[in-house]
This record gives sequence, C-alpha cells and structure tokens, in this order.
Amino acid sequence: MLPAHRLNALSRPKRPSGGVFSALKIFLSALLLATSIGCTDREPATNSKDRSDSANTISIDSGYASGEQDWRSFLTCWRTAVQARLARGESYTSLKSLPPSLNQVSATTSTSELAVADAERRLNVKLPASYRHFVLASGNAEWFIESFGTLDGDGKLSNVSAIDVYPLADPKNFGYWSSTGPDTLILEARKYLRYGYHTEPLLRQDSAYFRIDQLDSLIKVGDLDQGGAILLNPKVISADGEMEAWLLSFKSGASRYRSFAELMQNLAYLDIQMDKAQSSIATPNVLREVECTKMLVTAASR
Repeated sequence: MLPAHRLNALSRPKRPSGGVFSALKIFLSALLLATSIGCTDREPATNSKDRSDSANTISIDSGYASGEQDWRSFLTCWRTAVQARLARGESYTSLKSLPPSLNQVSATTSTSELAVADAERRLNVKLPASYRHFVLASGNAEWFIESFGTLDGDGKLSNVSAIDVYPLADPKNFGYWSSTGPDTLILEARKYLRYGYHTEPLLRQDSAYFRIDQLDSLIKVGDLDQGGAILLNPKVISADGEMEAWLLSFKSGASRYRSFAELMQNLAYLDIQMDKAQSSIATPNVLREVECTKMLVTAASR
C-alpha cells in the first residue's frame, strides 16, 4: 500500500466514464488542432533551441533564482534530514541509514560540465539551468530518493550521461502512457498551465490529465518505484528558460512543475516529511515548512 505521504502529496487521477470517453476523445482531439500551449489568452512563441520541431515558450515565469552553491546547500541539508529520519526508524525501503557513498555533494565541476555538454549534443537540446546546477552540485552522481525508492535501485536521479528521451529510455512504459486512455487525454492550454497552490480547488492542476502529444519529446532524468519516471519537458519552456518537469506515476498521473528545481523541492519535502507531508497544490506554503526546501528559490517557495 502506498504510504500516506505519497497519497496526500500527489492527487489521484479522475477517470471519465466509459460511455462518454469516445465522444470526449474526439472533441479534445479537435480542440488540439485549434490550440497550442501558451498563456491563457495568446499563442506562445517558438523556441528554436528545442530538439523537437517546436517548443512553446510560455508567459509564466518559473521564479528560479538559485545557483550551484545553493544546490550544494540544499542537497547537503536534504541528505542530513533523511539520515535523521532513518535514524528515527522512519524508512520506506527498510534502510537504517544512507551508505556513506550515497547522495554526496561535489565541490568540483569540470568533469560534470563536460558530461552536461555531451548530453546536450547527444539530445540536441539546451538543458535548463536548474538541472545543470543540480548535476554540477551532485558531481554527476545518481541521487537516491529513499521514500520513492527500492533496495533494487529504483527511486533516483540518473547521472546525466544516462538520460535519454522517454521512448528510448523506457519504451514499455512510454507505450502504456502513449495509448489514448482516460488518464492520457489531451488537455487544452487554459487547464494545462496550472502550477502550485491555488485557493480555488477547481483551478488547481489535475494530475490525471496531460498532453500526450508531448510524451515522445520528454527527457527521462530519473526513476520512481513501480515504473514511475522523473522527466523534463522541452515542449514547454518558461519565460525565464526553465523546462517544465514531471513526476509521472501510475498511482497519480503526471504532477507537473514550472522547473526542475521546483520538482526537486517537492521531492525533498516529501522525502523528508513522509507521512507528515501535505499537498503543495492543496495547501499553501508547505515548501516553507522545511528548512532545506527554502534553500532553493522558485515561484513555489517565494
């Protein structure tokens, strides 16, 4: 059974009834022809650096305003907090402590910078600043997320040399999500561009719905347990150059964030708080409750 912190933090998919699904799919497919992702009132600009045919630069600002040293502080704090949780006997994987070699922060960046450049050439994409800063701060090592992981190695951020487009990185699960079904309906822009907390529940992001036409462009940068994935979306670029980032889970659908940094703040919050965690979409300012998450600056933590 999924722990409470996982159920509270990621909203459940809502399935349309079978009788209306075919008509709904036709309607939404037609709607896609008339709309593309952008702000609610106008068409987005095209970003020529994207690896796909076109990227959509949205008017939303991710609010990312951190650097490599901020990431070193954030990652160090995160590791220390998880160690303290494990020492209290609060474990998802049955680990009693993190191994000394796991989740360490690096003071050197030269090798990592070369690895980032190689990945950008291989994928024909400019990786966003927040992800680049994470790779440099972590020394391009895997980063284990204990409360989303397994002892077999799932639940981690990959090193940058191992990232790839989703269809190649995980063809089986890509095929599953690509099949048009109740949880993978195409969503129009005014309902898509919803991030973070909103006072009105009907205006909050619904993780059951996302743009299936973007799946083949997603870049898989990490794994979650039970077939989940951590993804960057080069099809949606914020006004300040950050890629949208996804937590894609069979339990909860696609939880989408304005930047990789905001996604990592949420992962750190969930990993540290576990069963005490609340939804950052339904509850205001939860990312300010944990000292570690305040070390990165994003729209969600300001």
